[in-house]
Amino acid sequence: MAPKIWLIRLENTLQSLSQSLSRIKRQHRLWGKHAVIGIVATTTCIVMITLLTGVLFFRNDVYITDDGYTKKYFTMKEDADDILVEFGYLPGEFDKVVHKKNKDGQNSIEIVKGFGVDITADGNTFTTCAVPGETYNDILDASDVEIGEFDVIITGENKIDIIRGFGVEVKADGESVKVRTLKDGETTVDEILKRADVSVGKGDIINMPFDEFVSQGDEVVINRVTTRERVYHEEIPYETSVEFSNLLAIGDTDISKGSDGEYTIKLREKMIDGVVVTSEVLSKKVTKEAVTKVITHGMALREPYSKKDFPEIRLENGVPIDYIAKHTGKATAYTAPSGAGTASGRRLEIGTVAVNPKIIPYGSLVYIMSTCGTKVYGAAIAADTGGFIHHTDRFVVVDVFMGRTSENLGDALRWGLQEVDVYVINSGIY
Repeated sequence: MAPKIWLIRLENTLQSLSQSLSRIKRQHRLWGKHAVIGIVATTTCIVMITLLTGVLFFRNDVYITDDGYTKKYFTMKEDADDILVEFGYLPGEFDKVVHKKNKDGQNSIEIVKGFGVDITADGNTFTTCAVPGETYNDILDASDVEIGEFDVIITGENKIDIIRGFGVEVKADGESVKVRTLKDGETTVDEILKRADVSVGKGDIINMPFDEFVSQGDEVVINRVTTRERVYHEEIPYETSVEFSNLLAIGDTDISKGSDGEYTIKLREKMIDGVVVTSEVLSKKVTKEAVTKVITHGMALREPYSKKDFPEIRLENGVPIDYIAKHTGKATAYTAPSGAGTASGRRLEIGTVAVNPKIIPYGSLVYIMSTCGTKVYGAAIAADTGGFIHHTDRFVVVDVFMGRTSENLGDALRWGLQEVDVYVINSGIY
């Protein structure tokens, strides 16, 4: 059919050219006969080449398949719909036209018989086309209908209904899960928890009542409540005290090391989701006593020979400030063998001295130091007497006991004869 049409067009074109040539001859008789013939011949060749090229090189072979039958056609068109119209094919409302071209440029058009499928979503219904072999998902994908995570798809014969749903988030035990529900006010919190397989224990806290109906955007949150008993140890910081001692020389300091004590505490704790919110003390006791750190500063002019100390003796610049009498004179020193006693019957020990009981009564507390301050005997109790008191220089006021002869004779010799001050702190109390 197509070649015949082109031949007719060629014939018409040649006739037009012939008529044009006659007009040219009449109007331009001055032109040479040969020139006119050349122009006509050239023009005719150009037209013939153009028509033949169009027929041979711009012709498309196309195979059209409809209802299982395939036919071959020749066309100058490219669009599938134009080609089908050209050759009298009219696809149905739901038919699909599949147009393909292989690597050799050969066209094929297949008319696939289809049918309508009604899709209902969001209150609207529309019809889309489908073909045999397509799944419902294929149909929905081709229809650009968005399906949410919690939507429900109900299918029937040539219809698809989409019921919109939403998820209610359930949070418990550090995890989160979403449960599907389809309508506001349709599902209770209790039902949501059952679907999520989440239980609520006695004492647990839930943010919504069990019988409340959920709506879109709701969250059901369960906080776990637990209790535990715990024992822990609490430090008792040691304290520091400053003291003053008559047994240390001025400028000397003695520091005793302090140490922390310890409480043992038993608690009952309430926790919400593992976080302690309240704490009850069940018991608290001291299991280790704290030891006070003591800083002791010396008050004596020199470290005393006697290591006795009494609270009644208060020193200032190394000298007693509270006393009832003061005697200045010579002081000698003596030792005695083991087992020796005193005239008063008191045990003989360092810190007991011999005196004239008529001047310093037995049991009196005294403090003895050299007048020059180089030697300090310290605190002592008047407990003994001796012949020196009555038969030696009347200025000898005290004989200080230095210890056992076997051990402390050298101390007595080094003491020698000293000029001393004897401060009587009290009389006959001890």
